[in-house]
Amino acid sequence: MKLRRHYLELHHKLAKTDESEHLAVLLEELAAALDCTQRNMNLLLKRMVDHGWIVWEPRRGRGNRSRLRFLVSREEIALQMAQMLVERHDLRGAIAQLEESGVSETGKAQFNSWLYSNFGHQSELRDDKKIDTLRFPYGQPIYTLDPAFSDYANEAHLISQLFDGLVRINGSTQTIVPHLAHAWEVDERGCEWTFYLRKGVLFHHGKEMTAEDVAFTLNRVRNVETRSLYRWAYELIEQVNVVDPTTVQVRLMQRNELFLPFLATSRAFIVPADAYADHGQRHQRHPIGTGPFKFVRNSGQVCELEAFPYYFQGRAHLDKVEIWSIPDLYERESLDLFQMMHNVRLPEHHNETWNEVKQQGTTCKFVTLNLSKKGPLASKQARQAVCEAIDCNKIIQALAGDVIVPSSGFVRAATGAVTGAARQQSALPLQAGGDQATERKTALDDHQASSLNHEDTSLYPWTDPLDHADASLPGAIIEQPLELCTIEQYEADARLVAQVCEEAGIRVNITLLPLEQFKGSRRLQADMLLFAVMLDNDAELRLYDLYLSFRDRLYPAMKSRVDSLLQQLTREQSPQRRWELLGQLELLLVEQHAIVFLYQKHLKTAFHPSINGIALDSLNWVQFKDIWIKSI
Repeated sequence: MKLRRHYLELHHKLAKTDESEHLAVLLEELAAALDCTQRNMNLLLKRMVDHGWIVWEPRRGRGNRSRLRFLVSREEIALQMAQMLVERHDLRGAIAQLEESGVSETGKAQFNSWLYSNFGHQSELRDDKKIDTLRFPYGQPIYTLDPAFSDYANEAHLISQLFDGLVRINGSTQTIVPHLAHAWEVDERGCEWTFYLRKGVLFHHGKEMTAEDVAFTLNRVRNVETRSLYRWAYELIEQVNVVDPTTVQVRLMQRNELFLPFLATSRAFIVPADAYADHGQRHQRHPIGTGPFKFVRNSGQVCELEAFPYYFQGRAHLDKVEIWSIPDLYERESLDLFQMMHNVRLPEHHNETWNEVKQQGTTCKFVTLNLSKKGPLASKQARQAVCEAIDCNKIIQALAGDVIVPSSGFVRAATGAVTGAARQQSALPLQAGGDQATERKTALDDHQASSLNHEDTSLYPWTDPLDHADASLPGAIIEQPLELCTIEQYEADARLVAQVCEEAGIRVNITLLPLEQFKGSRRLQADMLLFAVMLDNDAELRLYDLYLSFRDRLYPAMKSRVDSLLQQLTREQSPQRRWELLGQLELLLVEQHAIVFLYQKHLKTAFHPSINGIALDSLNWVQFKDIWIKSI
């Protein structure tokens, strides 16, 4: 690598456009160009000759100039260096090298072709053993793989490859099934849960999982200081008791029917007490779990996983998985050499040769209005004007993608996606009254009938005092600019919202915040928020979490009604009734013009026909454990 850098520098300072031209130079001039001794320069020249990069004809005698001819272009050497950097998993360095060396667009296309050929399935023999590696490109960086601190869906998927929970959700039947716990019991009050653990389950560092690890994990998430997903679920844990090495009891402060679904999420994945006793500082960078793959390293550009041979549900078919972060991945059209792509829409010419698996869930983007802040949005008429100005059809047309459809609300998006996935994936027909997905669909139909008739006035047993105060103001007159706050990743959506508002005569200023700041109190100062929610198998939990966060942006009477509905939801055993309550919460926000639904995305995982064993987990990603590759 260093020799190539010397060649590039020498070429840059001395060469003309024609590599075939001989240059008359002195050895001391070459040494000065590279800031080295003449002795070292002689050694460098000899090595360049051996590589076939130059012709060097030294001439002795004072004032006699030697002859030097470059045989290889700077671009060719720069491409070699970029390839070497990629092989060292330094993709950013490779791209920087291409830019610094002024590589042409043709050269960059050549590099991209080589780069893509290194993705997909790679097989090699090591000590008479076949090693199967799958290199998996993704368009977002990976910040942490600690279950207690992850905020992004792509991280949660990788965490599910490294860790396991006490229970998990069966995507086909939408039921909770045993996992690290082979059985459990709950008392009549719904407050004391007893879990019976599998024996012989090993962590990646060799320790056997016990009830001590489960107790440590649950106590650990209870003590997380920062605001995090599903905090309301583990804050209700009053005490965790270790009965014996394979039995653990969890006592809740009050009944919570969402507690068991919470234990199936990545937040509750079990970590080893001995390895995370230092509060996980080291293991945020090097996680240890019980999952089918164990962590090797994460450079920030490449995350490497290896199959865990002692996994309690059987060893994975693959030996290694590498996830490469390529920021502009989905802007590229050269997909032929990838063998598996997540969150991608295939060009039409690929549809006949590739297979696709549709996600079970959907991502729903929306805008919420701040009802607690003094200003124009304190008036219901003004809020109605803003909601009518945000034309989701115009926004979707501007985004131009067939994976984007208008959003009909959280409940429709969640129940429709889950019901469709259950029908598609299950080999058995849905049983009436025995499937939670069917109950969700029934609840949705009941909710929609109510919202269309607009006759259920029991949802709103109050009068909004702020509406009376501003009733004389025309709803469409909003003179001062409104602040729309969102995270940096959603800037494009925010600009489209601002644009359609401007067309309706409503000025909007955009504030972009990092995710950590967005989760804090700063967002309460904004008039509007733009965000998204993933509605998958965890939809009940995600919506509960979302509505809980809405409370701070509502006026007191409305906040009281939201609190009442949320409290009913956590005590309700019937999934159908819980979805009815979620429907009431959604209708409440819509009727008060507190929310605007923008659009939802149904993304797909695309894979080459040579890849087998594709199945989607609860986060709509491919389970690496089940993948295997045809060699013929």
